[in-house]
Amino acid sequence: MAYRDDYQALAARCTALEQELTAERRSRSLPILEELRIAAPCTARWDAMTGDERVRHCGQCDKNVYDLSQMTRAEAEQLIVATEGQACVRLWRRADGTVITSDCPVGVRRRRRRRGLFAAVGGTVAAVAAFIGITAWRTARQPPPLMGAVAAMPPPEPPSPPTPPR
Repeated sequence: MAYRDDYQALAARCTALEQELTAERRSRSLPILEELRIAAPCTARWDAMTGDERVRHCGQCDKNVYDLSQMTRAEAEQLIVATEGQACVRLWRRADGTVITSDCPVGVRRRRRRRGLFAAVGGTVAAVAAFIGITAWRTARQPPPLMGAVAAMPPPEPPSPPTPPR
């Protein structure tokens, strides 16, 4: 009976390893974006095309042009796979060869820093505005100074008598 138990245990372990390997293969993607090459770059200006920030229509070639920097990495890879590499794209490539997407870790970090800077500047502006507002409020609450003609001045005090020397 020990033989059958060992065999069943090994079969179960083999099945578990196959499932783990299948899951690993599904989770790992090929570097689709890094392998993108543009054979003949288009000379059309992005600003001259109609559309939004993600996709615009080019009047010269009568195709939609997709801006990969406005998409997440998964969306960009899905677009390339769905169009079988025949899509017109606008892309930005860093010096290390990676394509910049909206969820690029470097870009996300840069946006966080920029938001932090804006928050700090906004906080400083709010603090200065609050200080000015409080100062103006305090000044407005002070009673106005008394002004007018002097009605009577108190008489001067007489000088004290000199003390005799001893």
